[in-house]
Amino acid sequence: MKVKEMIAIASEDSGEHPSAGRLREMNDYPQLATAYLILVEGGPPSNYSAWSPDLPGCAGVGNTLDECVRDMRSAIAFHLAGIDADGEALPEPTGPGVYVEMRPQAAA
Repeated sequence: MKVKEMIAIASEDSGEHPSAGRLREMNDYPQLATAYLILVEGGPPSNYSAWSPDLPGCAGVGNTLDECVRDMRSAIAFHLAGIDADGEALPEPTGPGVYVEMRPQAAA
């Protein structure tokens, strides 16, 4: 799916303007990145790592959970911009959200 196909003008638009009903072009990849599910693993005593089942090969890392999520959203935005620049269809997002898998710490 192309970026401009993913974001539609509000359905309650009355259609009185020429652009009503047309899809608008969106190049705000950071905003679009929030539509993709990310999975976060790891945590203390190591760092966190993230990936998205919708975007194979796209990953993020961070020392904290928040840092990891920010890095992953940035990586998704960069990845989507590259796909769109190549003229390819963007993958359908599974849905927004963050799933965190915490590993139990080994007993001392």
